[in-house]
Amino acid sequence: MSKKQKNGKIEFLRFYFAILILLFHIGKRFLGTPGASDDPFRLYFFDEGLIGVEFFFLVSGYFLAANIYKMRDQSTKYLGSETGFLIKSKFFHIFPYHFYAMALTVCVNAILLYDATDKKLKYILDSWSSLFFLEVFGFESSWANKLTWYLAVWLMVMFILYPIGRKNYDIFMNIICPLMALFILGYLDFTTEGLSDIEDWTGIFYKCFLRGFAEMALGCCAFSLVRWMNQRNWTKKGQRFLTFTEIFGYLFVLFYTCTRYNGQYEFLMLFVIFGLVILSFSDIALGEKYFNRPIVYALGRLSLVIYLNQFYCIRIVEYMLPDASFFIQCTLCIVLTFIASLVADTIITWLNVHKPVKNFFIVKTD
Repeated sequence: MSKKQKNGKIEFLRFYFAILILLFHIGKRFLGTPGASDDPFRLYFFDEGLIGVEFFFLVSGYFLAANIYKMRDQSTKYLGSETGFLIKSKFFHIFPYHFYAMALTVCVNAILLYDATDKKLKYILDSWSSLFFLEVFGFESSWANKLTWYLAVWLMVMFILYPIGRKNYDIFMNIICPLMALFILGYLDFTTEGLSDIEDWTGIFYKCFLRGFAEMALGCCAFSLVRWMNQRNWTKKGQRFLTFTEIFGYLFVLFYTCTRYNGQYEFLMLFVIFGLVILSFSDIALGEKYFNRPIVYALGRLSLVIYLNQFYCIRIVEYMLPDASFFIQCTLCIVLTFIASLVADTIITWLNVHKPVKNFFIVKTD
């Protein structure tokens, strides 16, 4: 595989799918929860935009497998400590972004949704488990910023899959991941007929955990398939065909997000996105040079911040302009989310560089 710091296509797609998720939540808040439609060719306002989360899980699984592959020849003597250090580094990387968005979401909701002070305080206190990603384990919480479920599941699944993959890379990639992905996805399809409804409780854990577990395992399979594809010599005709397939595939996904099937084809679209992720990560499909630019990397960087900071922005617009046209509400939600995301990224970047909290508690060492 080619040596490069970032894949511009993937960075652009991270931003692209973050926007689709934002538009889905805007539509859901102002237009209401959609019902299924019998007309497959009528377009709606991103009613199936939540499918973007599947892209993020697949990409997370890909990067997890890439990390395991890089470490495959290293000793596993201290695998527990190694896994703990990995999760710790990931947790402290995302926690400032999560804490910032969570604090604002909880405060905005408490101010705008409740009149009495005691109710505001109760709402804030009831959000305690969400602050530390504990709600997915079943701890009671108001789950104020439901978007954090993705981060919680991501950390949990990585904690499980990383040591398994490090212990036996070959069996993990070729047997465990594909079988786990297919069995779990088949179970979800048979029992629930969809991927959404993150708060459905299975009796042991939330459905969203199974969703993330299966999709990250599928993302690990994507890494293996990308390596296999990159080892082949592809003809120019083959490359052009796969490039056309990639472009058409993402346009097809965009069309699907504007339909109203109510999850009927979510599993089909998951496997479509799975194939597209393989093409986008590979060195085969053409056009990558157009994406490997600083502006695209910056947009990819903003994707997580946009994802986390959208709820309180939508709530503010809903409160301030309840009777405005949907066009104005949607436009203001997008603009406010972008501004809030830029502010959040600027503040958190400053905190990561200067580390005022760490320096307050821990003595600096040279």
